[in-house]
Amino acid sequence: MQGLDALPVDRRALLEQTGPLQAPAQDALTQTIVDSHCGHVTGDMADRLVVAQRLRDATMADAMLTADGRPTVLIAGAGHARRDYGVPFYVLARKPGLALASVSFVGVRDGHLDPQAYVDQIETLPAPFDYLWFTSRVLADDPCEQFKDSFRKFGEHAGRDDD
Repeated sequence: MQGLDALPVDRRALLEQTGPLQAPAQDALTQTIVDSHCGHVTGDMADRLVVAQRLRDATMADAMLTADGRPTVLIAGAGHARRDYGVPFYVLARKPGLALASVSFVGVRDGHLDPQAYVDQIETLPAPFDYLWFTSRVLADDPCEQFKDSFRKFGEHAGRDDD
């Protein structure tokens, strides 16, 4: 909640090694945070969540780089797999030239079978992934509707006197 200043020095150092994100990557990460919270997180809260996301990615990169030289695989969400602000960004900032491949799983929507259409939807060019792996779509429900339901249920629970 208090941003970078609240982090222990060793954790903050993980982010400071790379410096700030470039503006397009910072904007993309911020928009991803806002979108993933269905527009309910903006301003200072979005900025704090961006710091939290960056710290998660830098920490995962640190774990991968301290694997005693053994090849490592990270299985994570697409945001963590992005080369412009995810784990690969932090890995390559510390070990430039390291062989690394970034794969994003893409759930195919019913009736939308043209791979280029999915590539065209990526907001940055070049694409922040080396490969897109097309899979069956897992979620059929609108995640923002689920998010609203969670807020509604939380509000109902928070307003009860018997807690």
